[in-house]
Amino acid sequence: MNGYLARSNEHCVCELVKIGNSLSSILLFVLLLFLLPENGWADELKASLRTGIEYDDNVNRESTAPSAGFLARYFGTLRVSQPFSRSRITFNAKHGGKFFIENQNAKADTLVTLLSLGLQHQLIAELGMDATIDMKDRTERVPLRDYNRGGVGLGATLTLGKMRLRAGGAYRYFAFKPNPTAGSSNIEAKLNAVWTPSERLTLSGGYNFTQRFFENDRFIQDGNEIKVDEGSVRRDDFHSIFVQGRYAASFIATVSYALSLNTSNSFGQKLLRHGINASATVPLPWDFFATLKLELQRTTYEDPVLIDASFIVDEDNRNAIVASFARSFGEQWEAELRYSLFLQEFGVGEDYNRQTVFLAFAFLY
Repeated sequence: MNGYLARSNEHCVCELVKIGNSLSSILLFVLLLFLLPENGWADELKASLRTGIEYDDNVNRESTAPSAGFLARYFGTLRVSQPFSRSRITFNAKHGGKFFIENQNAKADTLVTLLSLGLQHQLIAELGMDATIDMKDRTERVPLRDYNRGGVGLGATLTLGKMRLRAGGAYRYFAFKPNPTAGSSNIEAKLNAVWTPSERLTLSGGYNFTQRFFENDRFIQDGNEIKVDEGSVRRDDFHSIFVQGRYAASFIATVSYALSLNTSNSFGQKLLRHGINASATVPLPWDFFATLKLELQRTTYEDPVLIDASFIVDEDNRNAIVASFARSFGEQWEAELRYSLFLQEFGVGEDYNRQTVFLAFAFLY
């Protein structure tokens, strides 16, 4: 048994190394494509690399008996963009990883990668079209919350003075690696509006609809039992309405509210969620900046249990407080100290608590 576990761990390490090497090769190729004198044509190029040490008091994100540990973390970004006549192509890449110092926490080592390619085309002064393709992958040494998701989208934007209206649609997929049957294919529709009454104030709002088709059969309740309805696949309809305000002057503040409703033909998936997000960034003496973010969620589940893995990846359904202090050194260097607290969303009985402290240094290009 121990030999099997050792071989499994070696296999996981090899896979992490392969993924890291492949992504590094891709990013290096794209960077050279845009930078080499004979090929370089990037009108805009931005890149950053952030690395540091973090303390996590709930390494495996458990509700009971959490374990703590120190880890090394890095995160890099790359953005290249170039206009062509009335069009613009933009490529974005983000890649990060965390590796725990203690061997007993090594199973939580993680790599996360985001890639996107977008095309914007201005038909006339007031009307533009856009197309995007994107992918996000999360890979852990021992897969507990691993997933891969992405999709393609099309949209149109109409500008009327200080008002900007956008309508779009997309086809997306979600693959939950520990349990492939929890994967889904999604159809999305979005309507958004942005109003800028002044240079300092921006107001926005919108409606999003997602219809998810799953690969597994739906669950039904038969008396006091929950059974699988074989031959009847699960389908969800997810609705979300949001409003947001942003003020930018001597400080920057953002406040938003979202109302989400998920209905399903499968038992255990119906919910109503209220979400409030607020953030503020203010300058401090000696060239320091302070940022405070607050996320609060209140969820009501129609059924007494939640059996959908796609709702519990990352920290997407947590209350959170994040405070950071940052200082720039010159034009290309930055230091940051960040504290994060994650708590269980309101409306759910099981306790959850996770705190992290992160000291990082960044190079900005």
